[in-house]
Amino acid sequence: MTGLILKDFLILRKTARSYVVLAAFYAAMSAFGMMDLGFIGPFFQIMVVSLTLSCFALDDVGDFSVYAVALPTGRRGMVGARYVFAVAVTFAVFAVNCLAIVISSIAFGGGEDGEMIALVIVGMMGIFILSVLFPICYKIGVERARPAMMVMFLIPFLLVMGAAKFAPTALENALMSLDQYAESPVMFIAVVLLIAVAALGTSYRCSCKIVERKEF
Repeated sequence: MTGLILKDFLILRKTARSYVVLAAFYAAMSAFGMMDLGFIGPFFQIMVVSLTLSCFALDDVGDFSVYAVALPTGRRGMVGARYVFAVAVTFAVFAVNCLAIVISSIAFGGGEDGEMIALVIVGMMGIFILSVLFPICYKIGVERARPAMMVMFLIPFLLVMGAAKFAPTALENALMSLDQYAESPVMFIAVVLLIAVAALGTSYRCSCKIVERKEF
């Protein structure tokens, strides 16, 4: 399984470098007050989803799945390696975002807890999107799954915009509740992590069942 994980990192190293350059550019703009630091978190989450789907696309182009299922790790190992890769990239991005928040707080002042809560929510949305997309990619392929990815990104935006237009009071109450969670961020992060683990676990089991029944 380790080899499969390293394979994903190696084949995407050039693409990852481009994203790192863009992230550094946005971070510099945020440091000079030209852009909100909160933009970087969602950008990184989109990067994680894009990188992971690129792994599926490259495997399809090279018919790597046919070779991977013949390895000693088996089909479950192939699926597990992809999930471990996605989780590793997600946590790496989360760590970078946390570091950016701390540096920004030290340099320019401001509360860290509220920004950390927002970052956790964004990370949770990324995990949820990957949890939904992985079984779809294994079932119908990444190219046919791209419309589903667009829908997954649009749903949160449409929900927020709809709530702002038709239920502004409910949206305001939800934002106020986030301020309350900021007073005890450890408990909130623990709950979010449990939800993320449950989502990933369910998604992994679904993906394994799909791959076990799939003919390569």
